[in-house]
Amino acid sequence: MGVRVVVRKLIPLFMAAAFLAGCITERAALITHPDYADVFSGKGASFPFVSYQSQNADYRGELLGFSTAYHEVQSEATGRMAVKLREPGDHVAFTLREGVNAMVLRYCMPDSATGGGMDGSLAVYANDEKIGTISLTSKYAWLYNYAAGWPGNNDPSTGEPCRFFDDSRMLFGDTYPAGTTITLKKEDDVEYYIIDMAEFELVPAPLTRPDNSLSIADFGAVADGRDSRIALINCVREARAQNKEVWIPEGDFTIGDSFNITVNGVTIGGAGVWYSSLNGGAYFMVNGSNNYFHDFAVFGEITERVDSSATCAFDVRPGNDNRFEDLWMEHVKCGFWVYGSNNLVIKNCRVRNTIADGINLTYQTRNSIVENCDLRNHGDDGIALNSEQNRDSNSNTVKNNTVRVAYHANGIAVYGGGNHTIQDNAVYDTVAYGGGINISSRFNPTEFYGTTTVTGNVLVRTGSAASTSERRTNHGAIWLVAWEKDVSGVIFSGNRLIDSTFDGITIDGNGSSIFSGIVFQDNSIENANGYGIRVYSGARGSASFTKMAVSGASRRTLDNPGDFIVNGVRN
Repeated sequence: MGVRVVVRKLIPLFMAAAFLAGCITERAALITHPDYADVFSGKGASFPFVSYQSQNADYRGELLGFSTAYHEVQSEATGRMAVKLREPGDHVAFTLREGVNAMVLRYCMPDSATGGGMDGSLAVYANDEKIGTISLTSKYAWLYNYAAGWPGNNDPSTGEPCRFFDDSRMLFGDTYPAGTTITLKKEDDVEYYIIDMAEFELVPAPLTRPDNSLSIADFGAVADGRDSRIALINCVREARAQNKEVWIPEGDFTIGDSFNITVNGVTIGGAGVWYSSLNGGAYFMVNGSNNYFHDFAVFGEITERVDSSATCAFDVRPGNDNRFEDLWMEHVKCGFWVYGSNNLVIKNCRVRNTIADGINLTYQTRNSIVENCDLRNHGDDGIALNSEQNRDSNSNTVKNNTVRVAYHANGIAVYGGGNHTIQDNAVYDTVAYGGGINISSRFNPTEFYGTTTVTGNVLVRTGSAASTSERRTNHGAIWLVAWEKDVSGVIFSGNRLIDSTFDGITIDGNGSSIFSGIVFQDNSIENANGYGIRVYSGARGSASFTKMAVSGASRRTLDNPGDFIVNGVRN
């Protein structure tokens, strides 16, 4: 049986709608389980993989119990629990609920003593037959001194570790039916492996080359480790000249890291995200209008954050009607950093293991949509609508996305601007310095205007501890911030906040900026590990609440020690 193994870090997402179990508080974790699919039906992204949690599998090893404590490994696991394999023969065994031919494994393994990472592997068995090994590495994981020395470094001697997990993917040579047990077994002398979860998928056959296309292979690209950068650049240039598409055939093509690949008015497509990949330095600078990227993967080599580096998978400049669909990207600074686009579409993308934001729409981006994307393990906001430095981004929509395990900052954030919509997303397990959804006037944005609509979202185990440089001690699952300018015209409706790490909703101000037109209607807060609603003393203005259901908060429903006016909620 042929086994195709590709080592990559995946930015995964809890297929929100599908596999959650009952809500519990800090005493235990909320577990994925298909019996609860109806609870979150229509929320989050829909992808062809199924997530299996290690703590629900058969295993021999150590269960790392539920924790949200920053710098504990399991705090960055989906569900905040994981299984540690130490001894040869320790294993995690997943019983398939449907037929699959591919797997993504989310795991942690030790860093090297000097911080550069190490390599390892786990044996893979289908029932009792060994079908291969999956290669693992800690090269892209482990940052240190993140809180005090933001944005961290790769030096273990500086302490305060975070960013523990990475992903590796494996395309099996066969399809294994429901009922098959896929076992990951430790058979080497690496000190330990920690298994968070596996995603199993039935990958369809590769796509075929379009007639009106030029293949990068025709320009000298080879999937053998040699640098194919010039071949890709020449193919893009010639495709534009001939009004043809660029075709990336099956294979892992190495792209040397020297400068961005400029694309203007070109379609670039591949055989599918499991088949066509650009590895190394494939960082695209997207100019102009009517660019279309689809059906391939970008796997970078970024191991620490350098904001001055142009190492986003897609750096999108002003233009109209650009589309990005069915893409997979990891180990880049950001998946998408978008400047000033109009009518942009980002859809059906997997954005995982970025060192900074997953997707950031900024600098006057408008009338654009991020839909059905799966994001995980980001070093900054998962998805941001960003009007920072008074550059007005407006009328954008973030809809039906799943965002998991932002190890720094928020799941979804809106920084100023007007008429944005955040709808039917699922956000899980924010770790530090952010909320599940953050509405904020930080970073000198355009003031809020019109209506910002936050509706139908599910936030599970979100909110987090604040950084030591900030005034507060925690952030709520919904985190409202008026620290630099007023915040107005925000409507929250039909959102569920479940097992919030601290408070359900926090409202915070600088003592002078005003909240106005803040409306909460038909929302629920379930089992918050703090207050249901907490208003800090610096908040000014008011918010109204109707049909607000708060249950199981470990403290009380409302804490409001200052002059802020809360209409419709009493302790």
